[in-house]
Order: sequence, then structure tokens, then C-alpha cells
Amino acid sequence: MDCSDYVFNNKSKDVKKVIRISVIVIFTVLLLILVLGIINKTKDYDKLATSIKRLPDFSFLTIDKDTLNSSDILIGPLLIMHFNPECEHCKYETKSILESKLPLMHYRVLMVTEAPPDSVKKFYDAFELYKYPSISVLLDSAYMFSEKFASRIIPSNYIYNRNLELVKLLKGEYKPETIIKYLTECD
Repeated sequence: MDCSDYVFNNKSKDVKKVIRISVIVIFTVLLLILVLGIINKTKDYDKLATSIKRLPDFSFLTIDKDTLNSSDILIGPLLIMHFNPECEHCKYETKSILESKLPLMHYRVLMVTEAPPDSVKKFYDAFELYKYPSISVLLDSAYMFSEKFASRIIPSNYIYNRNLELVKLLKGEYKPETIIKYLTECD
């Protein structure tokens, strides 16, 4: 074995060692980033959970172009539905709730959407929501609902009790029986 073979083999071992260490360092850094991201998400979720524990401040336009503020709501129970008029799950949930006679009870229902007013008006008329004084359809053109309630899942339902404290958050489509169950329990 001559000297050049020895140097080549040592360099080859050194390169393998550097690659192995580099892979371990990269993996460790990626794992650390993932863990820190999870910790930050948990802190954000805890902060959000605290901020919606009581009905947060908001101001939205109604379908009739009036303003509805959270300060106008003095007592619950209250159901806030985050919806989109084009969403099939939202249509099913709305139809089911209307058929369940929930709006005819003494519960207030706020239906909040970021959709264009013409689309919302069609939805409003199609479901004849104007027949239900306990239902308010609210337009959120400034996308404040998603920010305040961190609701990016549609439909989402926020159920507040008589004291306007959050009882249950239901993300996704739920049967009206589930929604009614939580509303009646908090009454």
C-alpha cells in the first residue's frame, strides 16, 4: 500500500464522517424547528381559547345593511355559525337546523360569512331566513371573524350560554341534534 492509497482512504473516511455529522445536524435542526412550531401553535391556541371564552367584541353588517355589534347581544344562549353560502355542508346544516325548529325557540342564531353580498342574499332568500327573527345573517367583508375566532373551517359553530360564555366549539358539519343538545344544556 503506497502513501497515496492511505491518504485517499482517510479522505474518503473523513468525507463520510462529515456527511454523517451533517445529516445528524440537519435532522436535529429540522426536529427543533418542528418542536418550536408545535409549542408556538399551542400557545396561539391557548391565547385564542382564552379570547373566545367570552363573546368577543365584533361589528358586522346585517343582510339589511344595519350594523350588529357584540354589545347589542346582552344574553344568550347564542349560536354563531360561520358559513359560506356555496358550501354544501353549510346548506345541509342550515336546512337541518331550520327543520328542527331551533330558530323558533328562544335561541339567537348569528350566521356569519365572508361571501359576496349577492351570493349571501340568494342563500338568505332560498332558505327564507327572513321568516325567522331570531336569525341574523351577518356579512364580514373585512375578514374579522376568522381573525377573532380563528375559524378557517367552514362550517364552524360556536355555542355560548346564557352568560355569553363559550360552551362548545364545533368545527365542521354537525347534525342539528348535536347543536341543539349543547344549546339546551347551556340554557
